[in-house]
Amino acid sequence: MPDAPLTSEISLIESLSKVFAIALGILYLLGFLVVAAYLSQFGVSSFSVLQLQYLLAGIWLLGPPVLHTTILHAQRRFDERVVPEVLTGLCVLLMAFAVWFSVRIYPLIPSSLGGGKPLTVAFFEGDKKMPEEIQRQGSTRRSIPYKLVLSTDKYYVVLSPSSKERSLEVSRESVAGMVVLE
Repeated sequence: MPDAPLTSEISLIESLSKVFAIALGILYLLGFLVVAAYLSQFGVSSFSVLQLQYLLAGIWLLGPPVLHTTILHAQRRFDERVVPEVLTGLCVLLMAFAVWFSVRIYPLIPSSLGGGKPLTVAFFEGDKKMPEEIQRQGSTRRSIPYKLVLSTDKYYVVLSPSSKERSLEVSRESVAGMVVLE
C-alpha cells in the first residue's frame, strides 16, 4: 500500500502540468490575437510561430481580470456546475475584451515589457543607398525618426510619416543599422 500516496502525487503532478500547458496555450493564443489586432491598425501582419511577445501580451491581457475573477468566483465555481451557455458567454466576452485591450491598453505598455508601444528609431545608410521611401534627415546618412512597430529577422516595420500610408516595411539588408532614440 505504500504506492498509493506516490500514485496520488504523480496524478496530481500530471493534472497540474496539463492545466499549466493549457493555460500557457491560451495565453499564447490570446497574446497572438492582441498583437495581430494591434499590428493590423498599421496594415501589418506578422505570423511568426514562436514569439515571446505573444505570451507576454497574453499575460498582460489576462493577468488582471483572471486574478480578479479568481478571487471573486473561486468558491462559487467549485460549488456549482458550469453550464455550456456560461462557457460560451465568457468566450464572447473574453474576445471583446481582447479587441478592446489591443486598441486601448497594449499600445501603452512599453515594448521592453512585452507591450506594443512603438520605439522611436532612425536608420543609417550603408554602402548602398537607403530605399527612397525612407526620408533622410537633411543631407546626412541618417533617416528622420520613425516609430518602430515590428522587428523581425528580415525586416523592420515603421509607421509612415505620410498621411496616405499607414506603415513601411524596410528590409534589414537595405540599411546599415538602426538606433533607438529617446
